[in-house]
Amino acid sequence: MPVKLDCEFRRTKASPRINALGCGNQALLVWYYCGVLKNTNDQFQPFAKVAFRVQLSDKSFSDSFVYRNVPIEHLGQLRIGSLCKKNRIISRAQFEEKEFSVLHEKGTFWFESFHSAAEKGFSPPYPQQIYPLHFQRDRNCLVGFKLHSGGTLVIPTLEYFTRYYGRSGKLRRYLTTLKWEVPGGLPGAFFNPLGQPEEPGTWKINLKKGFYNSDALFLAHLKYDCYTQRVVKLISSEIEVQYKGDRIIPAFPKIGPWFRGSGTLLVRGIPFNGGNSFLGLQITGLSDPAGGEIERLLDNRNNAANPAGSEAEGKAWAGAPVRRPNQPPEIIDLTAYEAPDQGSAILELEDPDIKILGPRRQVTSFRDIQARDKGGEPSRSGEVDTYSSGEPHGGGKGVDQVSIHTPELIQPEMETEGVLRDIWNAAQRLNKLYKKVSCVEWYTPSNGFNNNDEPQLMALRPYQSDETFDGAPIPAKTRKWLFLDPDTQKKVRGILVIRLTIHRKYIYIIETQRRVRTVIDEHGRITDKEESLRGMVFTLDSEEDLNHWIKVVRSNIRRVEGVVVNLTTLCPGESDVFKHKPASTEEVPCWATLLNALKKVGILVN
Repeated sequence: MPVKLDCEFRRTKASPRINALGCGNQALLVWYYCGVLKNTNDQFQPFAKVAFRVQLSDKSFSDSFVYRNVPIEHLGQLRIGSLCKKNRIISRAQFEEKEFSVLHEKGTFWFESFHSAAEKGFSPPYPQQIYPLHFQRDRNCLVGFKLHSGGTLVIPTLEYFTRYYGRSGKLRRYLTTLKWEVPGGLPGAFFNPLGQPEEPGTWKINLKKGFYNSDALFLAHLKYDCYTQRVVKLISSEIEVQYKGDRIIPAFPKIGPWFRGSGTLLVRGIPFNGGNSFLGLQITGLSDPAGGEIERLLDNRNNAANPAGSEAEGKAWAGAPVRRPNQPPEIIDLTAYEAPDQGSAILELEDPDIKILGPRRQVTSFRDIQARDKGGEPSRSGEVDTYSSGEPHGGGKGVDQVSIHTPELIQPEMETEGVLRDIWNAAQRLNKLYKKVSCVEWYTPSNGFNNNDEPQLMALRPYQSDETFDGAPIPAKTRKWLFLDPDTQKKVRGILVIRLTIHRKYIYIIETQRRVRTVIDEHGRITDKEESLRGMVFTLDSEEDLNHWIKVVRSNIRRVEGVVVNLTTLCPGESDVFKHKPASTEEVPCWATLLNALKKVGILVN
């Protein structure tokens, strides 16, 4: 019989194509992780076996399974509950979310599978009728925690590993492939020489290239905490032992807490045992372990207090891969079967955010006093759309590197899909909640007004080489503003026009497509953030003025570089601008922004 999943699905941001999915037009739901397999093509890119169910209807899925072998580094993209089509993730299940306090002490957590529970005569980890697996005696491990309620919290160990062991996929890939204290193995794969004396009571680390500032906490424990070392040593050795040579049956490693003490977990999943126990299928938030300050140095010569002198050699970054621009390519194909080319460009790809709960562990950056050398000439890479998360090897394959990591949210924030999509979603929600809002539509001159779920943008017109502003040359900065990636100047920005019909009156909103910038805060956390641009709201004295006014906006918004307040006096009607400032009480992104925009033209919907 078909399996029902009684929860809503939320559309995701545009995701890369994961070629290993092989799903075509068939919609596949990520149901469970089923162990670790060796990758015979690339030993440094191990597979996770993933079980999928086929979608039959909105919330109905096949009772049979299909399996795919996916690089373990890609599990952050393929969260349990992800719905995939044409090799992309299109939406994710919104399971019930709960927060739990747990202990990481002997006797407070354990590992169990349905197979081991049956062998010992114990109760199963959870009743399979709430979330059935392929086998009643499934061998996949779950980590279980005692709860104050008297119940248990159980989480698949590969989900725990993906979300709790550092933030970069490369780190987790190394943990499952490299052995401890062998040439080229752990922990040397993570650290460079410190370059300064160790100090008693102070944890200092110098991370190698390819790891993120947010990996520092876990890696500091790996360097200094004997408990973390014991846990980590078991991961690759346990996988190796379970393989027993070249068998094709997956290994089922026991991966659990890597520090002692208390912790907090925010998880999504399914309650059972009268609500006292919980099956956690997605970890969405977690706490830092308590402890002293950590000092971090990244292998980056341009962060020294004093730059290298004129006599220094220019070799620090010689041959280093180029970084892709912040605006990713339209098509990203992730391959599991080829290693990236040596010296190829690096594309940064984000997994879903993780919320940091409770107080943060203090991690500070320290810098060299004097840089020892200058930056060298980086290598070059052509335009490709195929990427691999493996170790670079060879060349000429046309495969670039992808660096996957999990962004941290320090304060709980709502999931955003970008300002343009957020304002459109908020407008649609307004239409559903208030009868006085009779219609919400997007508009382009070629398509007219439409109310379907996929709004279209109007691309701004590129400048002609001899074009001027009132006879004056157009500054180079203004010409570059037109493009989402000013370096390549290949993709121009667009604008979104929304029309809301409220009490038989038309109100229009214009939003400009933003560039995405990488921002590093004072704690060294790296996030992608959209430009801060205001939106415009207006009404027209005559609807016949719409096409002419849109032409004026499309032409002049380039000249003012998106500062739409400079265009309001040109509007043939009432016009104002608005900021995108969230309210603590709003339930969807841009809700307070939309209400504020409407208020600017005298519309109150509450």
